[in-house]
Amino acid sequence: MDMDKEQILALLHELGDELVKEHSIAVISVFGGSAIAIAYCDTRASNDIDIILNSGDWRIFYKITERMAKKYNLDEKWISEAIEEIVSVDMKNDFQLLNYGQFGGLIIRIASAEQLLAMKIFSARIEKDSDDAVMLANQINVKSKKGLLKILYKYFKPESINERNADGCISIMIDYIEGAVKL
Repeated sequence: MDMDKEQILALLHELGDELVKEHSIAVISVFGGSAIAIAYCDTRASNDIDIILNSGDWRIFYKITERMAKKYNLDEKWISEAIEEIVSVDMKNDFQLLNYGQFGGLIIRIASAEQLLAMKIFSARIEKDSDDAVMLANQINVKSKKGLLKILYKYFKPESINERNADGCISIMIDYIEGAVKL
């Protein structure tokens, strides 16, 4: 089920309220389409909320998210930490996380538009991520291949980029973004 900004924020508000009931606090960093929907594009929707749980009792956190999944008939992975592998393995520790706010016991940080653009370039999924990448590039006014590469190398380790681009998929994504932002 795709969730728009309003639905994502309503779920995060409820999650924060439930954390308070459990006498718990959690800090999360939000990435991917849900971060774009929350902070950068009101018309964007996402089928999950990609997070890293920075602090808090993970057992309480996931007990609450499981209850909410049942209550609202959400996918059990509506809150997903799958992004953590990419962040911990491929990315440098130069994060630009913006404080979005606190909803009850939930403190939310959002990845910057620049960092999200780097992640979209690295993913190199033209059919899935190109619209987001072009929108983010336009938003931060990056229009050249050189500028896109600079952002990519700012956030990702060179060896990870080289490995991911072995078949040229990152280069294709960069060419696509450059061509689309110049239109």
